[in-house]
Amino acid sequence: MAARTWTASTSTGTTSWCRTGTPRLHPATREGDTRRPRTSAPASTPTSTRTALGTRTCWSPTWSRSEPPQQGFWSCPGIPPAWPMTMGSPLRIWYQLYWMLHTDTTLRYGDHGAFYKFTSSTGSTLPLFYIYDSYLTPPESWSEFLTPAGAHSVRGSAYDSIFIALIVEERHKHDILAGGFDGMYTYFASNGFSFGSSHQNWKAIKAFCDGNNLLFIPSVGPGYIDTSIRPWNNHNTRNRVNGRYYETALQAALNARPEIVTITSFNEWHEGTQIERAVPKKTVTRVYLDYQPHGPDHYLELTRHWVEQFNKEKEQWLM
Repeated sequence: MAARTWTASTSTGTTSWCRTGTPRLHPATREGDTRRPRTSAPASTPTSTRTALGTRTCWSPTWSRSEPPQQGFWSCPGIPPAWPMTMGSPLRIWYQLYWMLHTDTTLRYGDHGAFYKFTSSTGSTLPLFYIYDSYLTPPESWSEFLTPAGAHSVRGSAYDSIFIALIVEERHKHDILAGGFDGMYTYFASNGFSFGSSHQNWKAIKAFCDGNNLLFIPSVGPGYIDTSIRPWNNHNTRNRVNGRYYETALQAALNARPEIVTITSFNEWHEGTQIERAVPKKTVTRVYLDYQPHGPDHYLELTRHWVEQFNKEKEQWLM
């Protein structure tokens, strides 16, 4: 799932990043109102929609344009216009970091009411960061930063946080532990694409994490289809099967009894992982996929149901 160039654009004053190619499904903000399919930060979506899901947080990626430059990532300095939209709501924001750690974010925004913090097993309440493609940096280098004895350790400092690494291959479990991370997440929505994203491995990964005082955070998705931007990747397409794929992934996640489950994604249209509202759409040149025979809110409704189920089961796990 190689990166593709992002193109900066603006709409109603909010910056978004649009991939080339056309997604396979067509979004709708409300009945009868459609907009051009695009990818934007989940935090830019209406707060009322996110609140209706029952989720507590919203995860928004940050991009680095120059590290490495060949990837074509655009920089998103500071905090996007999500903050005013989350003030006064139960939602919080976390950031997935691409290629570079924006450590000044902790100092600049760590006390903000919309900045998500997680209470660790030691009782510390700290910001939580996801480190995408963490395996590209050797664990020896991470340990200098993330272990208490590291030469540049942030532990116990103003920069200390909960750092979650990406597990792709099985060997990454040990690298993540050696690197001093606090946990691991799986990110990819395509079951079987990687060791980490394969549902059948989640209980074993959770057992490893439990034995080493690490968080395990499985990532679930409603399906996957990215052939509009990666025509060669059809073998990783996962049909939604009217919601059954999503529910199977969610059940597998709950079976592992994690403290956190992430959803990939709210509105990554170009990879076909969105749970945002979609409507039937046909043009002269193409027919978009849709959620029929269910309505545009089908995946939002499923998400709400499973969030409630997760919260109920989690209460019993902790008893």
